[in-house]
Amino acid sequence: MKKRFSFKKSVTLTLILSFVLAFGAIVGVNQEVAAKVGILSIDVTYALGNGPAPSDVTMPGKTSWDIGSTTLAAAPTCTNSNYKFVKWADAEDNLYNPGDTYEVKGTPSELTFTAVWQVAVTYKVNLDDAAESITAPTADSAYCKKDYKIEDKYTLTANYYTFQGWSTQADATTAEYKPGETIKASVVTGPITLYAVWGRKFYSVIYHANTDSDANDSAVSVPADTTKYMDDNLTVTVMGNSSLASTNANYKTMTDATPVRTGYTFAGWATSATATTAEYQPGATFTINKDMDLYAVWTAGGAKTTATSTTPQTGSSDQLTLYIVIALLCLAGIGYLCYDQRKAKVTK
Repeated sequence: MKKRFSFKKSVTLTLILSFVLAFGAIVGVNQEVAAKVGILSIDVTYALGNGPAPSDVTMPGKTSWDIGSTTLAAAPTCTNSNYKFVKWADAEDNLYNPGDTYEVKGTPSELTFTAVWQVAVTYKVNLDDAAESITAPTADSAYCKKDYKIEDKYTLTANYYTFQGWSTQADATTAEYKPGETIKASVVTGPITLYAVWGRKFYSVIYHANTDSDANDSAVSVPADTTKYMDDNLTVTVMGNSSLASTNANYKTMTDATPVRTGYTFAGWATSATATTAEYQPGATFTINKDMDLYAVWTAGGAKTTATSTTPQTGSSDQLTLYIVIALLCLAGIGYLCYDQRKAKVTK
Protein backbone atom coordinates (compact mmCIF):
# COMPACT_ATOMS: atom_id res chain seq x y z
CA MET A 1 0.00 0.00 0.00
CA LYS A 2 1.44 3.30 -1.08
CA LYS A 3 2.25 5.92 1.47
CA ARG A 4 0.64 9.22 0.85
CA PHE A 5 2.79 12.28 0.84
CA SER A 6 1.81 14.25 3.89
CA PHE A 7 0.30 17.66 3.38
CA LYS A 8 2.11 18.86 6.44
CA LYS A 9 5.47 17.86 4.97
CA SER A 10 4.70 19.59 1.72
CA VAL A 11 3.94 22.82 3.52
CA THR A 12 7.12 22.55 5.54
CA LEU A 13 9.32 22.08 2.46
CA THR A 14 7.63 24.98 0.71
CA LEU A 15 8.29 27.25 3.65
CA ILE A 16 11.97 26.25 3.83
CA LEU A 17 12.49 26.84 0.11
CA SER A 18 10.79 30.21 0.29
CA PHE A 19 12.96 31.21 3.22
CA VAL A 20 16.19 30.30 1.35
CA LEU A 21 15.16 32.23 -1.74
CA ALA A 22 14.12 35.23 0.29
CA PHE A 23 17.38 35.21 2.25
CA GLY A 24 19.46 35.08 -0.93
CA ALA A 25 17.53 37.97 -2.41
CA ILE A 26 17.96 40.00 0.75
CA VAL A 27 21.71 39.33 0.83
CA GLY A 28 22.06 40.25 -2.86
CA VAL A 29 20.10 43.44 -2.39
CA ASN A 30 22.11 44.31 0.71
CA GLN A 31 25.42 43.78 -1.12
CA GLU A 32 24.26 45.90 -4.03
CA VAL A 33 23.05 48.63 -1.74
CA ALA A 34 26.20 48.38 0.37
CA ALA A 35 28.40 48.68 -2.70
CA LYS A 36 26.48 51.71 -3.90
CA VAL A 37 26.78 53.53 -0.62
CA GLY A 38 30.42 52.44 -0.13
CA ILE A 39 29.81 50.31 2.95
CA LEU A 40 31.57 47.23 1.47
CA SER A 41 35.00 48.37 0.10
CA ILE A 42 38.39 46.79 -0.45
CA ASP A 43 41.79 48.30 0.30
CA VAL A 44 44.02 48.10 -2.80
CA THR A 45 47.80 48.44 -2.58
CA TYR A 46 50.39 48.63 -5.38
CA ALA A 47 53.80 47.13 -4.53
CA LEU A 48 57.17 47.94 -6.12
CA GLY A 49 58.23 44.31 -6.57
CA ASN A 50 61.71 43.20 -7.65
CA GLY A 51 63.51 45.75 -9.73
CA PRO A 52 64.60 49.37 -9.36
CA ALA A 53 65.27 51.13 -6.08
CA PRO A 54 62.26 52.73 -4.38
CA SER A 55 63.89 56.15 -4.80
CA ASP A 56 63.76 55.69 -8.60
CA VAL A 57 60.04 54.93 -8.78
CA THR A 58 56.81 56.80 -8.17
CA MET A 59 54.14 54.22 -7.34
CA PRO A 60 50.34 54.62 -7.44
CA GLY A 61 48.94 55.34 -4.02
CA LYS A 62 46.82 53.06 -1.88
CA THR A 63 43.14 53.17 -2.77
CA SER A 64 39.78 51.55 -1.99
CA TRP A 65 37.48 49.71 -4.37
CA ASP A 66 33.79 48.96 -4.08
CA ILE A 67 32.81 45.34 -4.59
CA GLY A 68 32.41 44.53 -8.29
CA SER A 69 34.56 45.38 -11.31
CA THR A 70 37.14 48.13 -11.23
CA THR A 71 40.10 49.47 -13.21
CA LEU A 72 43.78 48.95 -12.40
CA ALA A 73 46.06 51.94 -11.90
CA ALA A 74 48.37 53.43 -14.50
CA ALA A 75 52.00 52.29 -14.74
CA PRO A 76 54.46 53.60 -12.16
CA THR A 77 56.98 56.21 -13.23
CA CYS A 78 60.62 55.04 -13.16
CA THR A 79 63.67 57.26 -13.65
CA ASN A 80 66.11 54.36 -13.95
CA SER A 81 66.36 53.45 -17.64
CA ASN A 82 67.74 50.00 -16.81
CA TYR A 83 64.29 48.84 -15.76
CA LYS A 84 61.09 48.69 -17.77
CA PHE A 85 57.65 48.26 -16.23
CA VAL A 86 55.71 45.45 -17.91
CA LYS A 87 52.48 44.60 -16.08
CA TRP A 88 50.70 44.30 -12.75
CA ALA A 89 50.56 40.87 -11.11
CA ASP A 90 47.95 39.73 -8.59
CA ALA A 91 48.54 37.27 -5.74
CA GLU A 92 48.18 34.32 -8.13
CA ASP A 93 50.71 35.78 -10.62
CA ASN A 94 48.02 36.62 -13.16
CA LEU A 95 49.24 39.56 -15.25
CA TYR A 96 47.26 42.68 -16.12
CA ASN A 97 47.97 45.81 -18.10
CA PRO A 98 47.48 49.23 -16.54
CA GLY A 99 43.85 50.25 -17.08
CA ASP A 100 42.60 46.64 -17.36
CA THR A 101 39.28 45.83 -15.72
CA TYR A 102 39.65 43.61 -12.67
CA GLU A 103 36.72 41.56 -11.42
CA VAL A 104 36.70 41.34 -7.63
CA LYS A 105 35.77 37.85 -6.54
CA GLY A 106 34.19 37.35 -3.14
CA THR A 107 34.60 39.95 -0.45
CA PRO A 108 38.34 40.17 0.29
CA SER A 109 39.41 42.78 2.80
CA GLU A 110 42.39 43.87 0.68
CA LEU A 111 44.15 43.31 -2.64
CA THR A 112 47.79 43.82 -3.64
CA PHE A 113 49.08 44.25 -7.17
CA THR A 114 52.84 43.98 -7.68
CA ALA A 115 54.81 45.69 -10.44
CA VAL A 116 56.61 43.35 -12.84
CA TRP A 117 59.87 44.73 -14.27
CA GLN A 118 62.03 43.74 -17.20
CA VAL A 119 65.77 44.21 -17.68
CA ALA A 120 67.86 44.05 -20.85
CA VAL A 121 69.97 41.01 -21.68
CA THR A 122 72.81 41.98 -24.02
CA TYR A 123 74.99 39.51 -25.91
CA LYS A 124 78.58 40.46 -26.84
CA VAL A 125 80.60 38.60 -29.51
CA ASN A 126 83.77 39.34 -27.49
CA LEU A 127 86.21 38.36 -30.26
CA ASP A 128 88.85 40.82 -31.45
CA ASP A 129 90.02 39.26 -34.70
CA ALA A 130 89.81 41.02 -38.03
CA ALA A 131 89.71 37.65 -39.78
CA GLU A 132 86.27 36.97 -38.27
CA SER A 133 82.98 38.66 -39.10
CA ILE A 134 80.31 37.69 -36.58
CA THR A 135 77.03 39.55 -36.15
CA ALA A 136 76.17 40.29 -32.54
CA PRO A 137 72.95 38.58 -31.39
CA THR A 138 69.84 40.70 -30.93
CA ALA A 139 69.36 41.94 -27.38
CA ASP A 140 66.76 40.17 -25.25
CA SER A 141 64.95 40.91 -21.98
CA ALA A 142 64.33 39.08 -18.72
CA TYR A 143 61.92 39.47 -15.83
CA CYS A 144 63.54 40.61 -12.59
CA LYS A 145 63.96 37.80 -10.08
CA LYS A 146 62.70 35.23 -12.57
CA ASP A 147 64.66 32.42 -14.21
CA TYR A 148 65.97 33.37 -17.66
CA LYS A 149 66.65 30.71 -20.29
CA ILE A 150 69.34 31.28 -22.93
CA GLU A 151 67.74 30.10 -26.13
CA ASP A 152 69.52 27.82 -28.60
CA LYS A 153 69.50 30.61 -31.18
CA TYR A 154 72.25 32.28 -29.15
CA THR A 155 74.86 29.85 -30.50
CA LEU A 156 77.69 31.49 -32.44
CA THR A 157 80.06 30.11 -35.07
CA ALA A 158 83.48 31.28 -36.26
CA ASN A 159 86.09 30.14 -38.77
CA TYR A 160 89.10 29.89 -36.48
CA TYR A 161 87.50 29.58 -33.03
CA THR A 162 85.20 27.19 -31.19
CA PHE A 163 82.23 28.76 -29.40
CA GLN A 164 82.15 27.46 -25.80
CA GLY A 165 79.21 29.39 -24.32
CA TRP A 166 78.54 32.59 -22.37
CA SER A 167 79.95 34.26 -19.29
CA THR A 168 79.15 37.39 -17.29
CA GLN A 169 82.90 38.21 -17.35
CA ALA A 170 84.55 39.57 -20.51
CA ASP A 171 87.91 37.91 -19.74
CA ALA A 172 86.51 34.47 -18.86
CA THR A 173 88.26 31.43 -20.31
CA THR A 174 85.47 28.99 -19.39
CA ALA A 175 81.75 29.42 -20.02
CA GLU A 176 79.23 29.84 -17.19
CA TYR A 177 76.21 29.11 -19.39
CA LYS A 178 75.57 27.25 -22.61
CA PRO A 179 72.59 27.77 -24.95
CA GLY A 180 69.59 25.96 -23.50
CA GLU A 181 70.69 26.55 -19.91
CA THR A 182 69.00 28.82 -17.38
CA ILE A 183 70.27 31.81 -15.42
CA LYS A 184 68.78 31.51 -11.95
CA ALA A 185 66.33 34.11 -10.66
CA SER A 186 68.74 35.15 -7.90
CA VAL A 187 71.14 36.46 -10.58
CA VAL A 188 68.52 38.41 -12.54
CA THR A 189 68.45 41.54 -10.41
CA GLY A 190 69.43 44.06 -13.07
CA PRO A 191 70.63 44.35 -16.67
CA ILE A 192 72.72 41.36 -17.78
CA THR A 193 75.61 41.40 -20.25
CA LEU A 194 76.77 38.03 -21.55
CA TYR A 195 80.16 37.65 -23.25
CA ALA A 196 80.93 34.85 -25.70
CA VAL A 197 83.73 32.53 -24.62
CA TRP A 198 85.95 31.15 -27.39
CA GLY A 199 88.55 28.45 -27.78
CA ARG A 200 91.09 28.56 -30.62
CA LYS A 201 91.08 25.98 -33.40
CA PHE A 202 94.55 26.98 -34.59
CA TYR A 203 98.17 27.14 -33.46
CA SER A 204 100.25 30.30 -33.43
CA VAL A 205 103.94 31.25 -33.40
CA ILE A 206 105.19 34.17 -31.31
CA TYR A 207 108.70 35.60 -31.59
CA HIS A 208 110.43 37.16 -28.57
CA ALA A 209 113.37 39.60 -28.51
CA ASN A 210 114.63 37.85 -25.35
CA THR A 211 117.03 40.53 -24.09
CA ASP A 212 117.82 41.30 -20.47
CA SER A 213 114.93 43.72 -19.88
CA ASP A 214 111.56 44.86 -21.19
CA ALA A 215 113.07 48.18 -22.21
CA ASN A 216 115.73 46.48 -24.32
CA ASP A 217 113.12 44.08 -25.73
CA SER A 218 111.11 47.01 -27.05
CA ALA A 219 114.19 48.33 -28.85
CA VAL A 220 114.61 45.12 -30.85
CA SER A 221 112.41 44.52 -33.88
CA VAL A 222 111.14 40.95 -34.07
CA PRO A 223 108.90 39.22 -36.64
CA ALA A 224 105.13 39.08 -36.19
CA ASP A 225 103.59 35.89 -37.54
CA THR A 226 99.81 36.26 -37.90
CA THR A 227 99.30 32.90 -39.62
CA LYS A 228 96.59 30.68 -38.15
CA TYR A 229 98.11 27.22 -38.46
CA MET A 230 95.33 24.63 -38.67
CA ASP A 231 93.91 21.80 -40.80
CA ASP A 232 96.22 21.32 -43.80
CA ASN A 233 98.31 24.42 -43.08
CA LEU A 234 100.70 23.27 -40.32
CA THR A 235 104.10 24.01 -41.89
CA VAL A 236 105.92 26.93 -40.29
CA THR A 237 108.64 28.84 -42.11
CA VAL A 238 110.84 30.45 -39.47
CA MET A 239 111.00 34.22 -39.77
CA GLY A 240 113.77 36.62 -38.88
CA ASN A 241 115.20 37.77 -42.18
CA SER A 242 113.59 40.72 -43.91
CA SER A 243 114.58 39.46 -47.34
CA LEU A 244 112.37 36.39 -46.93
CA ALA A 245 109.25 38.54 -47.11
CA SER A 246 109.65 39.03 -50.84
CA THR A 247 110.11 35.33 -51.61
CA ASN A 248 107.79 33.55 -49.17
CA ALA A 249 104.02 33.85 -49.76
CA ASN A 250 103.28 33.44 -46.05
CA TYR A 251 105.22 36.60 -45.26
CA LYS A 252 103.59 38.99 -47.68
CA THR A 253 100.93 40.19 -45.24
CA MET A 254 103.13 40.04 -42.16
CA THR A 255 105.82 42.07 -40.51
CA ASP A 256 109.17 40.33 -40.78
CA ALA A 257 112.30 41.80 -39.26
CA THR A 258 115.92 40.89 -38.82
CA PRO A 259 116.60 41.09 -35.06
CA VAL A 260 119.35 43.60 -34.32
CA ARG A 261 120.82 44.29 -30.88
CA THR A 262 123.76 46.60 -30.28
CA GLY A 263 126.78 44.72 -28.95
CA TYR A 264 125.36 41.28 -29.76
CA THR A 265 125.16 38.87 -32.66
CA PHE A 266 121.81 37.26 -33.51
CA ALA A 267 122.45 33.50 -33.64
CA GLY A 268 118.94 32.24 -34.43
CA TRP A 269 115.87 31.05 -32.52
CA ALA A 270 115.26 28.57 -29.70
CA THR A 271 112.20 27.27 -27.87
CA SER A 272 113.74 28.17 -24.49
CA ALA A 273 114.43 31.69 -23.27
CA THR A 274 117.64 30.49 -21.60
CA ALA A 275 119.07 28.66 -24.60
CA THR A 276 122.61 29.53 -25.69
CA THR A 277 122.44 27.57 -28.94
CA ALA A 278 119.93 28.22 -31.71
CA GLU A 279 117.51 25.48 -32.77
CA TYR A 280 116.13 27.25 -35.86
CA GLN A 281 117.53 29.68 -38.40
CA PRO A 282 115.39 32.02 -40.53
CA GLY A 283 114.08 30.14 -43.54
CA ALA A 284 114.01 26.75 -41.79
CA THR A 285 110.68 24.89 -41.69
CA PHE A 286 108.95 22.62 -39.18
CA THR A 287 105.50 21.13 -38.61
CA ILE A 288 103.60 22.73 -35.75
CA ASN A 289 101.45 20.70 -33.32
CA LYS A 290 101.04 23.23 -30.52
CA ASP A 291 101.45 26.95 -29.87
CA MET A 292 105.09 27.92 -30.22
CA ASP A 293 107.18 30.64 -28.59
CA LEU A 294 110.52 31.27 -30.29
CA TYR A 295 113.20 33.22 -28.40
CA ALA A 296 116.11 35.06 -30.01
CA VAL A 297 119.52 33.64 -29.11
CA TRP A 298 122.29 36.25 -28.73
CA THR A 299 126.04 35.98 -28.51
CA ALA A 300 128.08 38.85 -27.12
CA GLY A 301 130.18 40.84 -29.58
CA GLY A 302 129.60 42.65 -32.85
CA ALA A 303 127.39 45.56 -33.74
CA LYS A 304 124.97 43.32 -35.53
CA THR A 305 124.88 40.07 -37.47
CA THR A 306 121.98 38.64 -39.40
CA ALA A 307 121.29 34.92 -39.48
CA THR A 308 120.27 34.06 -43.03
CA SER A 309 120.76 30.31 -43.43
CA THR A 310 119.37 27.16 -41.87
CA THR A 311 122.81 26.12 -40.52
CA PRO A 312 125.18 28.04 -38.24
CA GLN A 313 127.74 30.13 -40.09
CA THR A 314 131.38 29.06 -39.46
CA GLY A 315 133.22 31.36 -41.90
CA SER A 316 133.91 31.22 -45.64
CA SER A 317 136.28 28.71 -47.34
CA ASP A 318 138.44 31.60 -48.62
CA GLN A 319 139.11 32.77 -45.09
CA LEU A 320 140.02 29.24 -44.01
CA THR A 321 142.49 28.87 -46.92
CA LEU A 322 144.12 32.18 -46.02
CA TYR A 323 144.56 31.07 -42.41
CA ILE A 324 146.20 27.81 -43.54
CA VAL A 325 148.59 29.61 -45.91
CA ILE A 326 149.61 32.04 -43.16
CA ALA A 327 150.20 29.17 -40.75
CA LEU A 328 152.36 27.30 -43.29
CA LEU A 329 154.41 30.44 -44.03
CA CYS A 330 154.98 30.94 -40.30
CA LEU A 331 156.17 27.35 -39.94
CA ALA A 332 158.41 27.71 -42.98
CA GLY A 333 159.89 30.89 -41.58
CA ILE A 334 160.61 29.28 -38.22
CA GLY A 335 162.16 26.26 -39.97
CA TYR A 336 164.39 28.48 -42.08
CA LEU A 337 165.64 30.40 -39.05
CA CYS A 338 166.47 27.18 -37.22
CA TYR A 339 168.33 25.84 -40.27
CA ASP A 340 170.22 29.10 -40.72
CA GLN A 341 171.39 29.13 -37.10
CA ARG A 342 172.57 25.51 -37.22
CA LYS A 343 174.47 26.20 -40.45
CA ALA A 344 176.18 29.16 -38.84
CA LYS A 345 177.38 27.02 -35.93
CA VAL A 346 178.76 24.39 -38.24
CA THR A 347 180.69 27.04 -40.23
CA LYS A 348 182.33 28.40 -37.09
